[in-house]
Amino acid sequence: MRENQVILLIGGTGFIGKNLVNTLIKSGHKLVILARDRGRVPELFFNFPQIKIIEASLNELDKIASIVDDYSVDLVIHMASGIVAGSSKNECNSELLNVILPTMKLLDLFANKSIKIIFLSSGGTIYGNQSDLITEESELEPINYYGFSKLLIEQYILFLSRLLKLEYVIVRPSNVYGKLQNIDETQGFIEVAIGKILDNKTIEIWGSGKQTRDFIHVSDLCVAINKIISQGISNKILNIACGKSHSLLEIIDILEKELNMKASLSFLDNRAVDATHIRFNIKYLRSELNYEPLNIYDGMKLFIKDYRKKNDV
Repeated sequence: MRENQVILLIGGTGFIGKNLVNTLIKSGHKLVILARDRGRVPELFFNFPQIKIIEASLNELDKIASIVDDYSVDLVIHMASGIVAGSSKNECNSELLNVILPTMKLLDLFANKSIKIIFLSSGGTIYGNQSDLITEESELEPINYYGFSKLLIEQYILFLSRLLKLEYVIVRPSNVYGKLQNIDETQGFIEVAIGKILDNKTIEIWGSGKQTRDFIHVSDLCVAINKIISQGISNKILNIACGKSHSLLEIIDILEKELNMKASLSFLDNRAVDATHIRFNIKYLRSELNYEPLNIYDGMKLFIKDYRKKNDV
């Protein structure tokens, strides 16, 4: 394994991808970023000689095969997804055609070329409702289309590992928040809540607000992925989480104190697609990566500081 690798990023222009690019560049890797639209790529990326931006969709198998050969790609990190936890059946059908099936064809390609893949799944949705602490051995029982889509790709990776010796790491992040996440979007409870509080708008909460989530700062996720690469970890499944859960009402309380503003709340009926409680045991993660994440208080302070610096507020 080369110390500084050529890494193909699929989904490298999204929230997690943009943060991961910064981490990987600092570690000396060369990056090839697959982008559906070059216009959505951060301008900063074009300033790095270590980054090559190539416009292509997941359906362009021959083009991606040429990219892999032309740039001598060592590793692929797949972060692409077009749906969220609340997505509908129709949106999932589109995901099947535009992401899942093309990804399966790409996995065949990577297996045949002996290229390792790190796949970002979803620890926050793939387990569904679990009464016990979640570990990597917990039952996979997704209750929404997003989690189900991740499960389909996971299972195909494991199948190809058995059949063609595909080398892989499946990463299951919990609920990720932090720098470069837009607060005016609809995904990510912490991000949406900050945006609503700052704009004096009502935060809609599905359920009582007592449901719990494990929130992980994006910097911890990026550090963990970087360690997976540098340590040469293979053929493993890892939950990347904080290891502590907080209710949505606790999050609101922390944000009110940090922003020195009062939140307006509206409580709606529970949604069937939302898990009630998510709690992770990260003992295995700590032993594998010597990993110690930010707690929610320090993580949210950092997020708010980054936001204020970016927006001069």
